[in-house]
Amino acid sequence: MNKLTISIMIAFGMASSCLQGLSADVRDVLGTWEGESICTVRPSPCHDVAIS
Repeated sequence: MNKLTISIMIAFGMASSCLQGLSADVRDVLGTWEGESICTVRPSPCHDVAIS
């Protein structure tokens, strides 16, 4: 693996561990994210995404 890939993996790991330690109050403020992202230009490299 190259240095950039390793750095990105470390950054995501640190962010993940930080989020696990958040208090219930902070998690309530952040909330639950859901919705859709629909591509409007076809054909394009874009793809539709639904998060629930």
